[in-house]
Amino acid sequence: MNAEVNVINVVVNGKHLSFDVNPQVINGHTFVPLRAIFEALGAEVNWDTSTQTVTGTKEDKTVVLQINNETAIANGKTVKLDAPATVFEGRTLVPVRFIAEALGIEVKWEAGTSTVIVGSNELADADYYYFVYNGDKVSNDDLNAIKEYVNKFNKTNIILVDVGGIKDAIGVYSKLKVDFASHKGKLQGVQIFGTSEDVPAFNYSSKMSFVQPNRDLSKFDRVSGEDIILTDYFYSNLKNSESELRKEVSAYSIFDEKSVKIDITPLWKVARLPLSRGEISSYFVKFDEYTNQLSKQGTVPVVSFSSPTFGDVPQWSDEALDFRSLQNENRLKYQKDDYGYVVERLGKEFKFIKNYRLYGNQKGDIKVGTNVLGDYSAANITKENGTGIVDFVFNGYGEFKRTVAKVTERGQDKAPLESFSQEEVS
Repeated sequence: MNAEVNVINVVVNGKHLSFDVNPQVINGHTFVPLRAIFEALGAEVNWDTSTQTVTGTKEDKTVVLQINNETAIANGKTVKLDAPATVFEGRTLVPVRFIAEALGIEVKWEAGTSTVIVGSNELADADYYYFVYNGDKVSNDDLNAIKEYVNKFNKTNIILVDVGGIKDAIGVYSKLKVDFASHKGKLQGVQIFGTSEDVPAFNYSSKMSFVQPNRDLSKFDRVSGEDIILTDYFYSNLKNSESELRKEVSAYSIFDEKSVKIDITPLWKVARLPLSRGEISSYFVKFDEYTNQLSKQGTVPVVSFSSPTFGDVPQWSDEALDFRSLQNENRLKYQKDDYGYVVERLGKEFKFIKNYRLYGNQKGDIKVGTNVLGDYSAANITKENGTGIVDFVFNGYGEFKRTVAKVTERGQDKAPLESFSQEEVS
């Protein structure tokens, strides 16, 4: 038996079917689990264990197949099969085209989305999700893990999309858009499996950064060059023109609508699991362990490790910079746990956070002023990590270095260079 890895979608009378073992292409023919396809076609199923024979009956039509037998009986006539019924991963698989046509139902093949359409081509008005992966960039174990995961979505249609061989995000977008146009139901979301090298993300060009203090907000931006950011944002709206997305996409062009006509309203959620070949299957092993432990544990504590570099000063001004001086002890009274204050309020008012624990830097010049359970140390992190599932928050400002910024006044060809110094803290 030669089973290909490609994922096959099966639509019966407008409804996408979900299987415990996914359809397989065996010797050029699509095979599906026997009971699922017979029941989807409205046929009664009888299985004879002693002879390894399945009989499906619908009205006045009957089909009989035996495991590994190259002949079958369709409506009383013996028929030669191109490929016999077989056992795959513990399930009996049968050739879907032979079964459907023997029961008087038309079968079509849609190559673009690797979909077998059985019966009516009119898609049902049902919600659905896209699960996108690159068949060239996943292992067999990865693909089996993805299949097992998506089969848990019993109440929603699942559409697996293989984008292997597609070079850029526009190509992926175009493939999804074609399928999207054929559905009446509501797309609930897009789940991507793989890194941006496996399933391409869009390039987003950022030409602006935060506005510097003491500047006229309407005139000055800090320009740090054209940073290219990878984003999956545009997969959340399949109504945009691919030709528009091929143009330079930046904050200016979108909001000013001068060079790019793009609707940026998200219509559904998009998520990416950025793992490469061999990592996806192991992730789902840990995911199952996590969900099982979480169901037993119930709540998830929030554990914060705080290591501030300077105090939360009353206001950001030239005078306030004095609080960053290592010689100014007044700044220490501002070392409060603002994050903890928010979390505890959420717990009291919304009742979904029941345990908050704080650890803070107690060594060196800058200490956390709020009461803490212990120091910000590897030992305490390890201890908390062993208590079960927790939400970790690591709070630190980071390192300061001297920076040169280019300040541009809109409308001027030449911009002055200005340097500002920041305290170096290791």
